[in-house]
Amino acid sequence: MKQKLFKSVAIASSFFLYSSNAFCLFDIQVFGGLGQSRLNLSGTSGSELSQDSLDSQNYKFKRQSLGITLHINPFQSLPVAFGLGYEQDTPIPNSNISRKNIDSVESGALSLELMSWYPLGGFALYVKGGRIVQGNYKIKLNAQYAEETNQARIQKFAKTSNFAAIGLGIATAPGIGLIAELRGNWASNLTLNQDADDEQTFEMSTHGKEKSLSLVGGVEMGI
Repeated sequence: MKQKLFKSVAIASSFFLYSSNAFCLFDIQVFGGLGQSRLNLSGTSGSELSQDSLDSQNYKFKRQSLGITLHINPFQSLPVAFGLGYEQDTPIPNSNISRKNIDSVESGALSLELMSWYPLGGFALYVKGGRIVQGNYKIKLNAQYAEETNQARIQKFAKTSNFAAIGLGIATAPGIGLIAELRGNWASNLTLNQDADDEQTFEMSTHGKEKSLSLVGGVEMGI
């Protein structure tokens, strides 16, 4: 009787996430969380920068993000999966930005990643590493400040970056788990995009760098 019970439990547990090196062929992670970013913008050419310019200033701001990642595990004997993900920061209001010459910040990013995990019988520790291959970053300046400094109020940047994460997964039902993850971006490079229909011309070549750290939680579903 006990042997049958143990066998039934073993068979049932095999349908749970994180029960083996190859817990599923495909999985989707949906997550959201809070974090903090540091942004540095700097002008490199053109007119001389004033001390109050948006350029050459450091900013800190809180961020709220939502994201989704699709993984495929092609090696059934190895705990390795490849992923394609998208993460979107909700608009960040002025109250969450350290300097008041910016009204809001928005960003979104498409990324490729590699994930590996260590199964612990219904639990798993996992790590990720990846690259943002296409990202956008939009900064909306305070209207008065933009007029006084002769800058376009809406400034759009292209973004590339490396990122890494460490997380914990907990199986809650067949094919479903909960995740908690600490993720960080570094070496984020921002390059200004000047739209042809902008009312003002940004006078200097501008770039920036960003670093961020976020704590996110979510749901993982596998098949």
